[in-house]
Amino acid sequence: MEVSESDQSLMIEDIQWDMISLLWMTGLFSLLLLLRLLINQPNQVMLIIILLLISALLLYIANQISVKSRWQFDFDKQELLWSQQGLFGRRGGVIPFSSIQRPFLQADSGIAPDSRRYRLALTHSAGTLPFTPYYLRDAIDFENLISVTNRISERIKSSPFDHDDTIRDLLNRGMFSTAIRQVRINHKLSSDEAKTYIAKL
Repeated sequence: MEVSESDQSLMIEDIQWDMISLLWMTGLFSLLLLLRLLINQPNQVMLIIILLLISALLLYIANQISVKSRWQFDFDKQELLWSQQGLFGRRGGVIPFSSIQRPFLQADSGIAPDSRRYRLALTHSAGTLPFTPYYLRDAIDFENLISVTNRISERIKSSPFDHDDTIRDLLNRGMFSTAIRQVRINHKLSSDEAKTYIAKL
């Protein structure tokens, strides 16, 4: 995640490297297996060069189909310009600041949510829009997410970062058990205490 800021704008750019890594490693593993089968063949040097070229091509393809995001907060025009490009095309739009409610950190809600992966998201009049891929709570990127959330909030005059926004988002999506785990992680509470805490939100 790269963040650049000036008096006129704040820009966030991100690439989902997991797709790049997965495709490249899978392709490289297949190429190594092929190399092992061909190791006793003549023209070994030529084979190795060809395999290296194919590996580079796989890395290029993985980079092209990975999801790339760009979010530009234009403070002069009071609007957010966003775009995402991936395997299935490109999408984007413009959101006026007047429609933005708040940025917050959204907990993972995938097939196997672990409550320790977060992404930057934005709540606005038309719903919730995710900014970034998920980052692990223990990674340095998590602190960067909080910092960026607060910087955006300050510039668009929204409320500062609050762990409870993550919990409210899970409750709004009907993910009660995940919300309880999130309360326990953020506030160091027991299961019963977490249920009581959620009841007060």
